[in-house]
Amino acid sequence: MKVAILALLACFLAFTLAQDAQGRCAYCTGKTCGPNGIGGSCGTCPTGQKCSRGTCICDRGCTGFECGPDRCGTTCGDCLAGQTCVSGKCTGACTPQCVRSDGTVRTCGWDRCGGCCGSCPTGFRCRDGTCECYPNCENKHCGDDGCGGSCGTCLDGAICQGASDTYPQQCYFNCHIEIRVEVREVKTNSLVSGYCRVDVTGPLNFVAGNQNYTGPTPGFFTLDVSTGKFGNYQFTTTCAGYQVDLETHAVNVSGQLVTILVDWNPILIEVRDESTNQLLPNAAISITASGGYSLSVSWVSPSYTWTHGGYKSYTFTTSSTGYNTRTVTLSVTANTTLITLFLGKGSIPIKVVECVTGDSVSTATITVSGSSTSIAYNNGASFTPYSALI
Repeated sequence: MKVAILALLACFLAFTLAQDAQGRCAYCTGKTCGPNGIGGSCGTCPTGQKCSRGTCICDRGCTGFECGPDRCGTTCGDCLAGQTCVSGKCTGACTPQCVRSDGTVRTCGWDRCGGCCGSCPTGFRCRDGTCECYPNCENKHCGDDGCGGSCGTCLDGAICQGASDTYPQQCYFNCHIEIRVEVREVKTNSLVSGYCRVDVTGPLNFVAGNQNYTGPTPGFFTLDVSTGKFGNYQFTTTCAGYQVDLETHAVNVSGQLVTILVDWNPILIEVRDESTNQLLPNAAISITASGGYSLSVSWVSPSYTWTHGGYKSYTFTTSSTGYNTRTVTLSVTANTTLITLFLGKGSIPIKVVECVTGDSVSTATITVSGSSTSIAYNNGASFTPYSALI
């Protein structure tokens, strides 16, 4: 009695086994019967049916029979004229049928008179008197069928076991699925140097919010997605100085590296009068940087949206009518959102002469109309106007 109970328990465990000691999960995708890849079963077929590649089909029951009805509503074969089918065998006078009407020879199978035209070597089967390669897919899900074909493919990211594995050519799922996620700049392919927040959603209501990418060391973070299984995952990535990025990646193997590509935030550029802080109407800006970066901008008030070439130092040469050209070098970082370039007015030379003779005047005091500005003239002077006076 004890032995019977143990045997029954072993059978139950084999049927219900969902995960083995190596962390492999059962594979029954699209299957109702047959092996599950880890020593268990995807189900059994009812009486009168048999399992064929994971599907229950009618079992004709024609093994050893050459005639008579099968179990599926068809026949195992027909006897020649003048013969009678008795217990699955054709009886009565006949002529062996090992030569077809077209003169070709049957090399295998029944000769229709109780004899045999020949047999096929191992790995071959007889079909209408001819030996043909017989696909060897018994208890197999995937891989070579021995005849140049395939026993199938593993679906949904499952893995096909090799010849040296416990269950050769059977599929299984990796129960523990983890991915590595890195964040790179789309234009340079360099790892983002700062912190990024990554929110992940996926199959089977998988949610993993506020995952932390911390920079080039180690350059990625690891995420367990076992509960989501294989499938498409959505990644929403937020990094300082970069545009918020939304990407979808298919995860189909444990240990997969997912690369998120983010683009820099654009930066606004404005040009102002350094004396009044008023925006200029227009200006010409030349921007250069290391690595051969060069850009010419026709700036028009109020601002220009600049798609820069990365976080580094840039040299800005700015000019506008009535203003002195100015060159400055600025460091652009992930925190830079606005660059203000200031220009100063160009000075106007002043010369004072006598009205009648045209002779130069040595000294004078000049008051600018509409302004409290007084200019001390001493054999020459210059005047830098304000915007309100132009």
